[in-house]
Amino acid sequence: MRRFHTIALGAGAFACGMALRNPEKTCILERGILMASEYTAALHRPVSSEPKEPEGEYLMEILRKRGFCLANKLHLPPVADAIAELLFKRRCHVYLNTEILDVSGSSGDFCVTAWTTEGITAFHAEQIVDTMPAAWDGSGRHRISGRALCAALVRISQSTSPLPAFRPGNENVKLLTGALPEEYILRTEIPMDADASTARICLNEAWRSLKPLNPELFMGAEAVCMATEYREIKQEEIRKGMFFIPSGQYPDVVSSLEEGCRWISQH
Repeated sequence: MRRFHTIALGAGAFACGMALRNPEKTCILERGILMASEYTAALHRPVSSEPKEPEGEYLMEILRKRGFCLANKLHLPPVADAIAELLFKRRCHVYLNTEILDVSGSSGDFCVTAWTTEGITAFHAEQIVDTMPAAWDGSGRHRISGRALCAALVRISQSTSPLPAFRPGNENVKLLTGALPEEYILRTEIPMDADASTARICLNEAWRSLKPLNPELFMGAEAVCMATEYREIKQEEIRKGMFFIPSGQYPDVVSSLEEGCRWISQH
């Protein structure tokens, strides 16, 4: 049996901030292997607000030194590695490849049953913070107002002239500039009920409309998860001692991490 003061469901940026601020008493349970995937793997909001907490300042210092933050824009994939490095240095409790099976109990004595790399394991805590996009059991879907799938593009050209204006004729498709030289993000909003296959079809249709206008652009990689928008920023106590605070509702990965730091300090 493993006992902690707080269990975070999902290794979102908010959860990582909680663990960095209070590493001894916080435990993160994550079904994947990436930190802050709602930003870093979704290529969602490649910008950074000015950090106000020590943890955010240290993260930004690492990213600037390694060339992944330029003019307050972030090259998002390596941010996951930088956060993982900070969690490791502070000896935080993080369980990856962990599937949540059940959440039971009440405030002061919650039990999370999960399938980990060690088999079925019980985790106990006084409080639980669910930071997953729609909550671990899908009960938070009503908070979501929109979804998008993104892809990283790179321009290979000897020309220094700007790209021709991209007017897709579809307000759901946007071409954003990235942090690195000649890096761009193609963002396609998708229907709320779309599955992964439909989302990829929407993204590739947008890419096919863009490529002929910009033959110097090449697709680097598709995002491995969808970006999620929320109706409002809200820290919701769904029952006494259990909170739903989706990490992806904040303006960027750094502000989400710092909100997690502040929240755990008050709880």
